[in-house]
Order: sequence, then structure tokens, then C-alpha cells
Amino acid sequence: IETDPNIGRSRDRESADGRDETADNDTGGTSDVDNTDNQDFSLGSTSFAFLSLVMITLFIVWKFFRGLNFERNKRRSYANLDNKGKVLYQYNVMTQLIEKLGYEPNPGETHFEYSYRIAHKFHEFGKFGFKEATQLFVKSKYGDYCPSSEEVDTMEGYCARLELQLKRHLGLLQYSLERLVSLFNSPKTSKHSSK
Repeated sequence: IETDPNIGRSRDRESADGRDETADNDTGGTSDVDNTDNQDFSLGSTSFAFLSLVMITLFIVWKFFRGLNFERNKRRSYANLDNKGKVLYQYNVMTQLIEKLGYEPNPGETHFEYSYRIAHKFHEFGKFGFKEATQLFVKSKYGDYCPSSEEVDTMEGYCARLELQLKRHLGLLQYSLERLVSLFNSPKTSKHSSK
């Protein structure tokens, strides 16, 4: 009995099937049939992995273009809204941006309570702030008030400034990643409707 230095255990010079040790080393201890099975399994698992990768990539590309199409249709439908609809839409966008900045409404809080509670956080935008946007939204949604084109432009400008503030708050990388992820989730209905 000899000790194999590579394995660290004792071996007979002749194995149980009558072959000596050198015969095992020449074939690697496996038969040609076993090697063929391993190659077939390896080829099959590689093909499956490649096919899976291609399918996942196609799915991601499809979701991305679906989101882009949804965003384009959303912009197109926004252009067809009347001024009242544009104010309601912009207020919804505004509240989503403010929530991403960390100021969510409390449960059961009215629009006015919400705007009075957080208005001091957004006072740097001049005369038109979140309080004024809320007043315009409530008059438009619950009253017979039809906003002017200047008021719609003011709401759009306020949303653009909030978007810029969010970009600065999150940082360019996180903001860009969130925008990219939102493209994948765009076709779902929004978390908030016009309250």
C-alpha cells in the first residue's frame, strides 16, 4: 500500500477492477461515456443560461420602450386637456414631487391643511407657492373656476422648479435612476389621483 501525496490517503497499486494506478491517471479516472454526459450537461446548461439571458434582456428592452411610449402618450394627452384639466394634472405632479422630497400628507389631512403645514418649506419660489397652487387646484376641482393660460403656465413653472429641487436633493445619479425605473412602472395607474 502506497500513500498518494496529492490525495493523502492510502491506495493499492492495483485498483478493484484490475487496472493499475497509471491507467487511472491516463483517463482521469472517468470513462469516455461519463465525459460525454458531462459535456452534454454543460452544453445544455450553457444554452439554457444564454437563452434565459436573451429573454431577460428582451423583456427589459420591451418594458423600457413601453414606458417611453406611455410617457409620450401622456404628454400628448396633456396637450389636449383644457386649462382646468392641466391645473388638476400639474397639482397631482406637484404633490408627488413634494412627497419625494420627504413631505407626505398625514392621513385624513385636507389639501389646505397639507399646504399650510409644508408651505414654509417652499417659500423661496416667490409669490406663487404651494399654498397658492392648492387654492387654484381646489377652486378648479370643486368650483366652477376656469383657470387662465397664465395660471397654467405658473403651475407648470412651479412644477419645473420642484423637479429641479428634487434633482438637487437626490443627486443626479439617484434622480436619473429613479426616472429610469419610473419608465418601467409607467403604465401602471398612478399612486395618487387628483385627491
